Amino acid sequence: MVKIVITTAGSEAGQGGYFLKKLLLYIIIFAALCSIGNYSVDYSLGKHIDNKSPYYLSFSSISAVPLESRVDCWAEIGRVASARELELIMLDILQVLGLKVNPEKFVYKKTGKEISISCSAGDSHEKYQVILQAENDFEKTYAVLTFISGDKDCKLYELEEKLRQMEGLRWNYYYLYTGAINSVVDYQSQEKILDIILKNLDAEKLEVYRDGKVTSITGYSKILEETVSPVEVGKKRYNVQTAVRTDSAKQKTYVYIGSPLILGDY
Repeated sequence: MVKIVITTAGSEAGQGGYFLKKLLLYIIIFAALCSIGNYSVDYSLGKHIDNKSPYYLSFSSISAVPLESRVDCWAEIGRVASARELELIMLDILQVLGLKVNPEKFVYKKTGKEISISCSAGDSHEKYQVILQAENDFEKTYAVLTFISGDKDCKLYELEEKLRQMEGLRWNYYYLYTGAINSVVDYQSQEKILDIILKNLDAEKLEVYRDGKVTSITGYSKILEETVSPVEVGKKRYNVQTAVRTDSAKQKTYVYIGSPLILGDY
């Protein structure tokens, strides 16, 4: 069994940066698995549903307050780009996103067989971070973009529409919706909370992960199958992952709904 639990929380659910370097590592590993094993991603692009969606209805069903919406997306270039090419790709990405960033604020790094360039943009309500990295070992270049919004009216699928303007890059999207219950849910009840969410999403429960603090469930939702490109691992297809984590110090319980999976760290 392959366990793909890749989550990241932001805002109140987990501050301290976006950890894109670590996210990039996950993506490189996952891309390598896709190329050598029985793993695949359905790249068909469907319009993502907006905030009047089962995600937010699911939060309401468990009395959770939505905190933020997030999308992590990545694209692969089948060659090793030069430093100048990385800069041009970065400028193209920023242009389609409508972001104005002075190239002098780009951060360049060269370590061993890797060359990378990164930049951040946005404000207190919306944050973007982009990293491009050329990997000699894999003979490829990866583009990773993270967008986080605390605006409840944010429509994440609009980001897809903008990135589709870039020719030659096929982006893969992982969405994460974070909410909070203003009370502590004990460990034994965590799975019950997630079962309610899965029921609202008309999802089949596939696998349950518990480590004594956090509970996570992967599944396949019939409601989401026309809007979310599933991930295939072996003979199983996933298009939703839910997770719950209790913070006793803050007297809150954080709930995560990711599609097709949650990408990053709790």
